[in-house]
Amino acid sequence: MPLTSPLLLVLLACTAEALLYLALRRSTSTRWPLRAGAAATAALLVLAGAAAWTNDHYGFYRSWRDLTGVHSRDLVVAHDPLSVARAAAPAVSQTNAKHGTLLELDIPAPLAGIKPRRAFVYLPPQYRDPLYASTSFPVVEALQGSPGRPSDWILGLHLDQELDRGIALGNIHPSIVVIPDTNGGLARSLECTNTKDGIADETFLTTDVRSWINKTFRAEPGRWVAVGYSTGGYCSVDLALRNPRWYASAISLDGYTQAISDHYARHLWRSREDRLEHSPDWWVTHRPPERVDLYLLAGADDHSSVRAATRFWNLLGEHGWRRPHDALVAQPHGRHTFPDWQAALQPALEWALPGINAPRDQPRPAATFAPYPMPSPHPAKAASPRASVPPSTRAGATGSPRPGPSASTRPARAPSPTPRLTPQPSRSP
Repeated sequence: MPLTSPLLLVLLACTAEALLYLALRRSTSTRWPLRAGAAATAALLVLAGAAAWTNDHYGFYRSWRDLTGVHSRDLVVAHDPLSVARAAAPAVSQTNAKHGTLLELDIPAPLAGIKPRRAFVYLPPQYRDPLYASTSFPVVEALQGSPGRPSDWILGLHLDQELDRGIALGNIHPSIVVIPDTNGGLARSLECTNTKDGIADETFLTTDVRSWINKTFRAEPGRWVAVGYSTGGYCSVDLALRNPRWYASAISLDGYTQAISDHYARHLWRSREDRLEHSPDWWVTHRPPERVDLYLLAGADDHSSVRAATRFWNLLGEHGWRRPHDALVAQPHGRHTFPDWQAALQPALEWALPGINAPRDQPRPAATFAPYPMPSPHPAKAASPRASVPPSTRAGATGSPRPGPSASTRPARAPSPTPRLTPQPSRSP
């Protein structure tokens, strides 16, 4: 029986009811140990039913196998630098491969001063193809919600499958995606900040992760794309606004824009001013505009996200932060769930990392890099992939001007005159 089947809830409810009847009925033939055992088992089934209902609602796990961890034919568990290098090395067997490589590994944190954290790194199919052995790739940093783990991107949003499909269609540019642990544990939320308790989470995410990725993989030297859902959406915007030299654009899927101030935040902020400076609403109101493109998605049925996204969009316009290619998107019937975030993922990545066949009917960022096609399988017969991208204008390079959309690759679009949410076509996960 599938984990998400309604019949599972019915079976659990009926079994719990039968056991409760056995435990509560008045009968001299039923001894108290049996009745006590029936009551305890019924209570456990009620809890299991509640967990199953919650899982159905939010889409945490899609199958029984998901409960035991990440299972992917493309997964490679790397325990040391040598195994990482071996798993990422070009191989003849990867020529014209259709699936990327998913690495599970530890990222050291020497600058943050914390122990290494578990992470996933997705390498596109072209990365290990010998034909692209000299090609470098843009980088996306994916940040999970709280509570949560990096594996939620694989189990809940099926990020690796979405990337494989988008890259194969030519809608998403082949890219490296790193999924670090933003909290260092399931039971806490650090909000991607350097906390007053001395946990340098922001330093880890912006500096240690970047340094290690650039040293270990063939990463583009320019600025990155940050993407996240829920708390991760807040983190992606907050980190990009506060660190514009490291991030060219940020994608927020149902993220909030005001730093939390409840009892969970007691260990986070050093002062009220510290909390405000980590609130995107406050930041765009009190700081000069920076060159950061933003994609804000709100599920239409997630009313708090709609309010937060609309308020933040208005602030961007009022204080000169809104850029021509920024996007405010409403997901029809979208809720705060993994299936809805998965459905929203491809259009968001197409916006930030447009492939050569990406749809042209939506706003684009000024580009973290120029959307050049990947090299031809026959390099001798094709021009270099860099030929049409002069180094001085290649977007994403630190300190270099960011080119606007090219007339030959993108249609000109005027900025939206109103902060009205625009519907996004629904997609099935």
